[in-house]
Amino acid sequence: MKGEEDARENMHLAATMAGISFTNSGTALAHALGHSFGSTHHVVHGTCVGLFLPYVIEFNSSDENASEKYARIARRLGYKDAISALRDLYRRIGQPLTVAEIGIPKDAYMKSLDSMVEKALADSELAFNPVIAGDEDVRSIYIKAYGD
Repeated sequence: MKGEEDARENMHLAATMAGISFTNSGTALAHALGHSFGSTHHVVHGTCVGLFLPYVIEFNSSDENASEKYARIARRLGYKDAISALRDLYRRIGQPLTVAEIGIPKDAYMKSLDSMVEKALADSELAFNPVIAGDEDVRSIYIKAYGD
């Protein structure tokens, strides 16, 4: 089918463009958290990164420059803030907002917390984050992202 071929071609093009941009800029904390969480709990990478992104935006918003960039993007999208924009999008496309929504039992998640924090802190993508994240920061984001 022509439409399906076009869709596949466009997806390959988009993935290539994303790869080029990542190579030039790095991906930061959401990816470091996603790499660790995904490899530990066997969850698809895009789902992982998306899940942690609102929590990372909240964390990074302590940096004035990052906060202004998030606010500018939100305004252009017609939202009061970037987190509201993401959560609205997530609801519309079925992206989980919390780890609990994925179905990972809380006890298994908490048991893996130390290992995930260690892996995330060792991830090279962390170097590109606008705010330096330490052990307690990463741990706090993981705990908050579990939800209830």
